[in-house]
Amino acid sequence: MTCSALKRFYRDIIIGHRPEVRLVYLKGRQDVIQRRLAARHDHFMPPTLLDSQFSILEEPSPDEKPIVVVGGEPAEIAREIAQRLRKFDS
Repeated sequence: MTCSALKRFYRDIIIGHRPEVRLVYLKGRQDVIQRRLAARHDHFMPPTLLDSQFSILEEPSPDEKPIVVVGGEPAEIAREIAQRLRKFDS
């Protein structure tokens, strides 16, 4: 499942007390995300909402044990996430 879960409160509800659930945090610079949103067509989230999303974002804290992925092209990001999730399953 993917979702924004911008606040810790939301993540706590979604993840609950299930240690098998992993939190992946796609950390990106606002200007890069803005460009990617602007390039999308017919997407549900308009680029005009990005400022508000960043203003309410509560970055995951270490106790949430997030998998933090920083930048890169979408295919690279997907490969890194898959690789890091496999390590948890080992």
